[in-house]
Amino acid sequence: MDKLRIYVKGGDGGGASLAQGSVGGAGSDVFVVANKTVDMAEIYTDFPTLKFVGGEGIRPYGEDLRGIKGNDLNVYVPPGVIIEDDYGYVLGEVARHGDRFLVSRGGQGWTAARSRVAQQVEGHHVILNLKTVSDIGLIGFPNSGKSTLFKAISDGMPKIDSHPFTTIFPELGTIDYSDGHTHAVVDLPGLMKGADERIGCGDHFLKHIENSKLLLFLVDLHGFQLSSNHPHHSPIQMIIELNKELEKYSENLLDKPCLLVLNKTESGDAQDQVLLTTQEQVQNIEKIVSELDPFLDRTPNNVVKFDETFVISAKSGYNVDYLKERLHHWLSIYYGNEEDPQTDNEDEQSLDIPVF
Repeated sequence: MDKLRIYVKGGDGGGASLAQGSVGGAGSDVFVVANKTVDMAEIYTDFPTLKFVGGEGIRPYGEDLRGIKGNDLNVYVPPGVIIEDDYGYVLGEVARHGDRFLVSRGGQGWTAARSRVAQQVEGHHVILNLKTVSDIGLIGFPNSGKSTLFKAISDGMPKIDSHPFTTIFPELGTIDYSDGHTHAVVDLPGLMKGADERIGCGDHFLKHIENSKLLLFLVDLHGFQLSSNHPHHSPIQMIIELNKELEKYSENLLDKPCLLVLNKTESGDAQDQVLLTTQEQVQNIEKIVSELDPFLDRTPNNVVKFDETFVISAKSGYNVDYLKERLHHWLSIYYGNEEDPQTDNEDEQSLDIPVF
């Protein structure tokens, strides 16, 4: 579940006494707040009506001339949620743990001296559109071994099977390092030729790597063939198709640092020549693309550039630990160590989740 439409309404303003100068309390504001312990499914489960209405302002009591503002209402969501209106216009974003965004302001209270009536607030709907926040986005054709690698390097527990499209929802995992640092990695459903036209699982899920810092292309050295009725794709053809699908979705994705992983070397010497050929083709990928028919819809306009290429077996574990360390290296090169592992959980302690 990565999108919800919720109803939000700030609290109405409170009344006031007839005493000169008395003011009613303002209604409570409604905020969307990012908390990394929450997922979208919890919101729907805990609040099936998807209605979040703030409390009314409190009127003055006794000798007090000023009422009390209603308690703010927080709607807790996972980090990476974009807040949109019904027309797709982006109102705001809560990208990191602790970020908050005002979605409905409470009404002003009644003021006796100015004959101002308490403000009644009108509710409205907003869309919560989740774009996963991750350091590494894992992409590849179906059956390329993404889920096997995802499980080998992170704490993720994906379903692993031999048939295509085992992964049908993006899954988030954490890679732990001995120096105390961690990196979030998202495993996406298999991406294939025609995904932009809803072939396979489509390309809607690519929104979950828009916030990723680094992309990891995973390619099966055996190539890919969906069925006997479909053409066989060589490793270099899969790379070019992945390149094109990312470009069709958003050219900005190709500006991210990219690494290439050639997987499934466990089959032995039979793959040696395929491996050598693929490595040579990757080094000359710009030339190969330039020789494709420019009028074909599947020819990329911008060719992806890989910072490093790895040869692994996710199944046997060959070179997996090395890949894991190099992921840490490249993220440090491009972004530095942005988080202090000793203080990573400090903000989480300050976000108490109340029942509302």
